[in-house]
Amino acid sequence: MSLAKVAQRYVENLEQKLQRVKYSLRRQGFSYSSEERILSKYIAELLPQDHPRTVVDIGAGNGVRWSNTYSLFLSGWKGVGIEADSDKFVRLVRAYKNLPQAQACHSTADPDNIVPLLRSVGIERDLSVLSLDIDGNDYWVLKRSCCNFDPH
Repeated sequence: MSLAKVAQRYVENLEQKLQRVKYSLRRQGFSYSSEERILSKYIAELLPQDHPRTVVDIGAGNGVRWSNTYSLFLSGWKGVGIEADSDKFVRLVRAYKNLPQAQACHSTADPDNIVPLLRSVGIERDLSVLSLDIDGNDYWVLKRSCCNFDPH
């Protein structure tokens, strides 16, 4: 591997670590506008203690910046981050590298593939948190996943 490639990887890893620290110190946490805190409140109030702690993040981005789910993965939740953009996916894989319960999936999510996609990564029907941000197709993907997700 060339010295330039090694240096580039080193800088990218350093940038990601700095980003993780920066966002962990923000009042809003990793999320854009305090969604992380809002989620925590509803999880505490509504999710039974014995319910599986499973999260699905569709449109996960780089996994850290403006993530509504990264703090859940940090606290041991299991689940998947789905990202279609190749550059963001590479960063997502790095973000989840030391989180054994988090898996990164490089795929688009649309109404026609969402149910098979969730099944293929082992997501059960009664997941706890769904973060959905795919700019324009959200409603149709949500409708298909809720109405057609048969656990068998």
